[in-house]
Amino acid sequence: MANSINAVTAYMMKKVGPATVVEYAKRMGITSPLEAVPALCLGVNDVSLYEMVGAYSTFVNSGIWTETIIHHKNRR
Repeated sequence: MANSINAVTAYMMKKVGPATVVEYAKRMGITSPLEAVPALCLGVNDVSLYEMVGAYSTFVNSGIWTETIIHHKNRR
């Protein structure tokens, strides 16, 4: 996934099915509406960068989702 190779995500979509992908996306912090269609693996729905950061961080956090915290450098 780090290299954005669509064949990998398409293969996984075919193996687990669109409904399962939507279910896991929700468990990984995606709150945007997602259609349970095969093209979901190609990015057919809009998802915020904030949501994507949280979802991808689940992979490096041993499968545990944690809420993304935004730190503002020049917060006053």
